[in-house]
Amino acid sequence: MSFKAEVLRVFIASPSDVEKGAAPRRSFCIFDRSTKFDGNVLQKLIQSNQLNLFIYDKGRGHGMATIRKADYYYGALLSALVNGGLAPALFEKENDNRQIYEVTTNKASYIMYTKYNTNPSGSKDFTWSFVFSDHEIAEINKIYLEHSKEKEIMFAFVCAQKQPSDSNQVIAIVRWNEFLECVDLQRQQVRGTPRLSIKAVKGSPKLRLYGSKRADVLDGKDHTIKIERNRLNSL
Repeated sequence: MSFKAEVLRVFIASPSDVEKGAAPRRSFCIFDRSTKFDGNVLQKLIQSNQLNLFIYDKGRGHGMATIRKADYYYGALLSALVNGGLAPALFEKENDNRQIYEVTTNKASYIMYTKYNTNPSGSKDFTWSFVFSDHEIAEINKIYLEHSKEKEIMFAFVCAQKQPSDSNQVIAIVRWNEFLECVDLQRQQVRGTPRLSIKAVKGSPKLRLYGSKRADVLDGKDHTIKIERNRLNSL
């Protein structure tokens, strides 16, 4: 029988358990790199829809899988999407600094640009800051220009903690217009590193957005953009 190891809602099953025919308790399966396994078994699970995600690093050699740190945090988003009845598909080549998924619902089709952060500031109210390299800014602009007519471009930020068991974690879904309010994609108005900050105030049902283009306080008043914590459920 497969065992459950909960790390940001990602469930782990050993290769030997899968080879015996036991399916993961959830749609995700990350394999321990200490054991060899039969690739044909994995293919059967995928084809039978028992396995939606298989994380496997071929660079470690045939029959060996490596769990990367990023897999846990991107896996948290994928788990939330699948548990909500959605079927995300990898849109671009994997990259530890970001992932891009295509998500289709009965309402719309989305391209979801995703990043994670495990180093928030604060001790009661937490703030996660996400910075964007020149390459990422160019990549985001390119995705918008090429795909925004057919799909809605949005962002998913995994606001995590170093300890996966910490309850002060959230997935923030940010829409395109909200992102533009906080980050200057054209680099015309703001100098410095493009940044989006997400603040979670304890007890509040809203998350607060600001960034390198938008101050959190203006003329002594709160100037952040408020978004729902549970927006993922409304997709």
